[in-house]
Order: sequence, then structure tokens, then C-alpha cells
Amino acid sequence: MVEKKSHLPTHIAFIMDGNRRWARAKGKPGAWGHRQGVRRIQDVLDMALGVGIPYLTFFAFSTENWHRTQEEVSSLLSLFRETLRDVLQEQNKKGIRIRIIGEIDKFPEDIQKLCTEVKETTHGNNTLQVQIALNYGGRAEILHAVRSLFKEIKKGAFLPEEISEEMFSRISSPLVF
Repeated sequence: MVEKKSHLPTHIAFIMDGNRRWARAKGKPGAWGHRQGVRRIQDVLDMALGVGIPYLTFFAFSTENWHRTQEEVSSLLSLFRETLRDVLQEQNKKGIRIRIIGEIDKFPEDIQKLCTEVKETTHGNNTLQVQIALNYGGRAEILHAVRSLFKEIKKGAFLPEEISEEMFSRISSPLVF
């Protein structure tokens, strides 16, 4: 692993938002903006490798993105396919480990398989740890935690008044693929 400089952060997260608005402001289609955003990821990865930042997270597709037009969702899914294939080839050579976090089972089967392949292929890498959040969202995580707590209450594991912040925090941790 690259030696980290003490004055730099250990983990940087990016919410990939605004690419569509940026493209439209330039008179381009939203898909063009998404593609430009993905191209910038390579620059960020190279920068992190160069200065020794060990962890990056990219929030790339929230649960709310499913409500966009079918055309835009299809375009984003195609971009994921292309990007995940590139990740396998390029980032694995650089020793980058990639994890996919979020509810992957909502994606088409071929994308789920690509996510598994990326995770398994890069598992032993250690120059940079990258998380890609797909199908994530605060509301989805709260619902996941509430449903998990409800199941435990229903089984008699505890009473509703025994729920604490610590318990909720433990149950509502991000879904990891």
C-alpha cells in the first residue's frame, strides 16, 4: 500500500451528483454529462494513488435514480456495464481493490455478475481501496433498519422501548455486497 502522508485524509467520498445539470447547462444531453463524470473518476484514482489516500467511495446511483426516465436509467445501466468492464482491466493492473456497496440485487443480472467479478478479481489488491455505492439511499437504509428491528421484536428478542441509538446504528449500517 502507498504510504499515507499524515496531513491528508484517509478516506474521501464523492457524491456523483450534478453531471446531468452540468451537461444541460452546456447544451448537451444528460448522458454526455454522466459519461464525463465517469471519465473524471480515473483522474481521482490516479491522484489518490499518487498522494497516498488509501480509501475512496463513489456514491454513483441512489435508490431515487430509478425514478428517472426509462431512457436515462437505461443509459446509466449501459454506462455501468462499460465502466465495470474497464475497472476489471485497468484498475486491477494498478492493484486497486474495488467493493460494491448497496442493494445490487435490484440491478439486471449481467450487472450483478459484473459486480461480483470486479469484487472477486480485485479482492487481493491493496494499493487503493475503492467502494462504489449503487442503489443506496438514506431512506432505504432507514427502512432496512426498521424492518430488521421489527423482525427481532416479532421474534421476542427485545421490546420496542429497548431500542437504543447504538442498536439502531448497528442494524442500519450500510448494505455491503
